Amino acid sequence: MANATMSTPHLMFYAPQLSNEEIGAIPNASILYPFIFKEGIAEQSYMIQLIGEAERAKIISDEKPLLDESCAPIARFSAFQR
Repeated sequence: MANATMSTPHLMFYAPQLSNEEIGAIPNASILYPFIFKEGIAEQSYMIQLIGEAERAKIISDEKPLLDESCAPIARFSAFQR
């Protein structure tokens, strides 16, 4: 059994009371553009910007040892369950 992980490197900026309209975000557009994420109420809003493909690839490559180490206990447990 293999472990499955997902990586979506991004930046989050605290943006209370800010709306998608105010930053020019287009509804239902690609998430490659900045957008506002409301965590319940407007005072808890964040602007999220996904990072570029080259930066994403570097982060994934640089952090692979950490991910492997983090997933090792799960792999051992899965092998034990067989």
